[in-house]
Amino acid sequence: MVGGTAGGVDLEGTGAQDRDNEAILEIGVASLVDGRPEGAGAYHSIVNPERHVMHRPWSPPGLTNEKPALGPRLRQILSESAVWLDGTWIVGHTVSVDWRLPSMRCPAIRPAALIDTLKPARAVRTGERRDRLSALLTHFGLVEAPTAL
Repeated sequence: MVGGTAGGVDLEGTGAQDRDNEAILEIGVASLVDGRPEGAGAYHSIVNPERHVMHRPWSPPGLTNEKPALGPRLRQILSESAVWLDGTWIVGHTVSVDWRLPSMRCPAIRPAALIDTLKPARAVRTGERRDRLSALLTHFGLVEAPTAL
């Protein structure tokens, strides 16, 4: 990975209801140095799924059918994505769910490990009914407004 050995990853896909036809729509990776995002160390891409994407109630806001169609195809960004992900400690909330899709679509990319922040969220017991990442961040006072990387 460029600039670090850990990366925070977020991924949007068409949804598990598509089973073997699920496609990656968006991928974002931020290098983490000493547990904090490194400003210059970020990668993001919209991904063209090469097919119509059905909008569903849980679809990510702003990812209409038109936006992914403008992005590169997955095979066009595989080598660039591999630079960010291969051999990296991948950190994310429910990361095993997110990583299922890249492991299907990009089996050559092998992270060093998957670190799921859901487990500490459950251990902390923030008082919320669900163990959301936002509750964990609020509990630890990590609620800075996001800025562009």
